[in-house]
Amino acid sequence: MIEPSSSSSSQGIKKTPEAIFTTLRYTSSSSSANLPVKKESLPLLDLHFERLREAFDHFSDRHGKERWGDRPGEDRIWEELKEVLEQTQPGDYRVRIVIHPHGKIEIHCVPAPKDAGPFTLLPSPTRPDKRRPMILDPQDTPANHESAEATDLRLYKTVNRDIYDKAYERGQTNTTDTSHNEVLLHTPTEILETTTSNIAILLPNSRSPKWITPVLSKDTPFLNGVMRRYLLSQGVIEEGEVNIDMIRKVRDEEGGRIIGFNGLR
Repeated sequence: MIEPSSSSSSQGIKKTPEAIFTTLRYTSSSSSANLPVKKESLPLLDLHFERLREAFDHFSDRHGKERWGDRPGEDRIWEELKEVLEQTQPGDYRVRIVIHPHGKIEIHCVPAPKDAGPFTLLPSPTRPDKRRPMILDPQDTPANHESAEATDLRLYKTVNRDIYDKAYERGQTNTTDTSHNEVLLHTPTEILETTTSNIAILLPNSRSPKWITPVLSKDTPFLNGVMRRYLLSQGVIEEGEVNIDMIRKVRDEEGGRIIGFNGLR
């Protein structure tokens, strides 16, 4: 998990994405006991499969089987994923499963970012020493004025990521910090997500120790990530209002925290 420090238009949207994907973490040791690779060695794999299934079925229903064809089964995806992982050297990897229309599967496996830290399923009980700068996107997300095609690219993880790339670029114009910043997407009042992660906040002096994550709705569309699904199912986080004023409160007052989380960290 990552913790930040306290420091678009629908034009050009393609009617159907070029592919969908999910990103996960795989860490192997030098022991030969890691082979064959087992599903249990990939955190939240079932939720990654669930995400791919939901996205493929949605775009197939919206744009037709002529465009998307048959969805590849999880057994087939697993066999291709397993084959790639068993060819890697011991190490810590970022793994991307890409599903193209008509079921073509690509597996990309590269070293995990050096700042990723150990993968963990729970928020740290204390603030980490090293945190990322947090920046509000200078531009509101026009959730109520986007086309259905544009909203789809927020709700499902696709390779068409212009809305996130442009938000990240806008965020960099508001800081002199050269580190990797977390840019928060938002409507005029409500926080949605960052360009890479779902978020949750813990308000200063809160009577409840529960982390609050933004509510996913038609007015506040964003990616329902695998780690968000897991943390909600475990009761670690709960949905609630997370507005811009609350983010400023967390930033400016002692005792508040904001965390970002995804399937990689």
